[in-house]
Amino acid sequence: MLPTRRHRRFFSPLGVDDFLKRTAFVRFEPPKLRELGADVIRLSALEGFTGHGESVELRLAKIRRARRSARAARDAEPEAEWDL
Repeated sequence: MLPTRRHRRFFSPLGVDDFLKRTAFVRFEPPKLRELGADVIRLSALEGFTGHGESVELRLAKIRRARRSARAARDAEPEAEWDL
């Protein structure tokens, strides 16, 4: 509605919300990303958002590397010998 007649006191053609950009973020913890990552990649390819799929692939690779290095560190620990 344009601010005509006496409505301008109650309505404005522009407001603060007209200049704000709304952004939504979705956060996946590693277990949930491992569970749903393949579906997210497939859906992003179908919708043409290949960058989103590549981002998920990179994050999954990072999770796999972290798990491998944690496993290797665990395997490299010397077994404690307990003298009882």
